[in-house]
Amino acid sequence: MQSMVGSPENGAEYSTSVNFTAGLASGLTEAIVIVTPAEVCKIRMQSQYNSLMDPTQLARRKYTNVIQTAVTITREEGIGALYK
Repeated sequence: MQSMVGSPENGAEYSTSVNFTAGLASGLTEAIVIVTPAEVCKIRMQSQYNSLMDPTQLARRKYTNVIQTAVTITREEGIGALYK
């Protein structure tokens, strides 16, 4: 019988500590790489509307979507600004 990549041999199960460590590592990676920069972009996009009291300024808004916001922040302030 062939085993799957990453699975324990002979049908055994991973220990609780291995499962915990893998879950912790994946959760931290997700939080650091995806969630924190996305939250910064979301907050920047939301806060620009509070400062745009005049509806004509909506046509000249600085941030339009999450990707464009991340690129603009990185270009203007550096990659560290995504983690403020």
